Amino acid sequence: MMTFGSNVEVERETSLSLLDLPDLALDCILERLPPSGLCSMAAVCASLRESCTSDHLWGNHMNHKWGRLIGPAAYREWQLHGASRNRIRNYSVRTEKKGLMESLAASILPSSWITWQKLTSVCKVKASMSCLSVDSIMSLYLSLETGEFWFPAQVYNRE
Repeated sequence: MMTFGSNVEVERETSLSLLDLPDLALDCILERLPPSGLCSMAAVCASLRESCTSDHLWGNHMNHKWGRLIGPAAYREWQLHGASRNRIRNYSVRTEKKGLMESLAASILPSSWITWQKLTSVCKVKASMSCLSVDSIMSLYLSLETGEFWFPAQVYNRE
């Protein structure tokens, strides 16, 4: 006769993690998730982040929601938008290096130095969280959804 404790041990041994599933089964599960579910799953771990941010998963969502509106001109605008975001990121990385003026400001005005340090640490945290490739389909989809990227559209009356 089994006791309650032995049932718990057997159940622990037979339970599977989502990451233990074969790749095909995991892909089938991830394909059925809505965009918000994919974003949530991408925040779980590095392995799921890689799977949940892949272009083939986001391509279906992109075509379903935005496929009839976005054409080649909008994609070109998106590429230009991404290039400008890369330039801004590269500029902010270059300006993070300490120079002579920053050292002087720290010795003269320590309170402003502390405020400046807090601002740069917040920016670094935000930059580390945005691990998306600028040219990924997920990045385009999220930018369209949040209004970060927009383009003019013309609606035709079919009457």
